[in-house]
Amino acid sequence: MDALLDLLKTHLDRPELSLPKLPKAPSGGPAWEYSPGEPDEIRLTIPVRVLCKNFQEQDAAAPSYALALAAWREHQSGNPVAVRVHVVGKAPKAAKAWRHFRRSLFLLHEYQELLKPHFQVESEWQWSWPSGPIFHVEGDRTKRKKPRIAEEQLARELVQDRKVRRAFSRTICLTRPFHDKLPMGLFEQEVEKDNAWTPGGASAVDLWAQSTDEQEVHLFELKVEGNRPLGILPEAFYYARMCSYARSWRRVIRFDPAGAGLPAVRQAERLCMWLSAPGYHPLVWSPRHEHSAPLAWLNRNLAKHQLVLGVLPLTAEPGFQYGGRWPT
Repeated sequence: MDALLDLLKTHLDRPELSLPKLPKAPSGGPAWEYSPGEPDEIRLTIPVRVLCKNFQEQDAAAPSYALALAAWREHQSGNPVAVRVHVVGKAPKAAKAWRHFRRSLFLLHEYQELLKPHFQVESEWQWSWPSGPIFHVEGDRTKRKKPRIAEEQLARELVQDRKVRRAFSRTICLTRPFHDKLPMGLFEQEVEKDNAWTPGGASAVDLWAQSTDEQEVHLFELKVEGNRPLGILPEAFYYARMCSYARSWRRVIRFDPAGAGLPAVRQAERLCMWLSAPGYHPLVWSPRHEHSAPLAWLNRNLAKHQLVLGVLPLTAEPGFQYGGRWPT
């Protein structure tokens, strides 16, 4: 992999670029391998126990690193690149681990379906939907506790700042007021703790807004200054794709109609997920190229689902300001 990293460090002008370190796989095989050829091939061997973590964590985000590496290599060379992910190890035992593992399996399934034959997964375990899938929805906002993390505080401030919405409307499109938190916890049959299929609770889109003509819903994955992991990529993609399924599988996926967010998603003709942060991991967005190779790779195949992933830099001080967006 050193040869590939050296190529991309130069291409992106980011000499600090590195890969997440993974524990030794049960098979004893190397975690990362790169073989130049026709096509070039990136191979990732990843233990189940790593995929049982929150997929924002550096090691659990390894499949998304592989995707991003392949996209940038293709951008740099002009030749196709293939990714092969091999999942090894024993199935998790704890319910919490299974919930995170299912989210990872969903990502692997979607990457493979959208990018085939350039992304292939070899795994004993496959993503499956629960019987009677139902999403958790917004609760009573008057009873909500104080924000637990910086992104929650940022989302709340954005909701309350009318100048920000006007600025966004000038940058993207005219929207109705912003809303914080669009929960994306998936459950089986009914929303009960023991029925959780994926992580619930804090598992939510940070911010969302509906266009005034109700044809678009804009979703935001927010990060604050100093928080620049590649994990924003799998998290944003996961929420965007789940919202896409909630819209297209209207007769299958249920939710409480009292919530405002998911009905707006179902009504919209188009979904836009924005990765909004003051700075980005170099494999997510490259200022040198004004481009996001992994998002472009995915967007080519998401167009048929009326879903687009974009980059919208956002600074909070002094005052909220949006930077230039991609795609333009």
